[in-house]
Amino acid sequence: MNVTDPLTPIALDGPWTVRLEQDGAVATERPLGSWTTFAPTFSGSAVYTTTVTLTAADLARRKLILDLGEVHDLATATVNGAELPAALWHPYTVDATTALRPGVNTISVRVTNTLANSRNKILASGLVGPVALRPRAALTARLEATR
Repeated sequence: MNVTDPLTPIALDGPWTVRLEQDGAVATERPLGSWTTFAPTFSGSAVYTTTVTLTAADLARRKLILDLGEVHDLATATVNGAELPAALWHPYTVDATTALRPGVNTISVRVTNTLANSRNKILASGLVGPVALRPRAALTARLEATR
């Protein structure tokens, strides 16, 4: 097989909004990084949201893998409202192909940390990234019986 597609990653470098799942929290635009920079003792979940515009060419004859980069500690993602499988450990990657469409796509990532921060053992928490859509060539091979 000869793949001529350069398979260049599509960076999801923002802007991102972040909302901690706690009473009174509001979504604010922030760069990706540990939420301990603004809520050091928070243990729970936060939702990170961004959009990306894709063309039909971005989607044609490819798989697109959502690569979350560095995550503390587990993540679930939705793309255009469709929930993807949980990303529980490194590498934090999930196939987003069937949920993506040409035009504007909304990507949300819910990250949950451990109880350590609420017990004053401050550990990195949240979506640190970098986040990207990583194309993979979709190839079809026809097998024929030979003698």
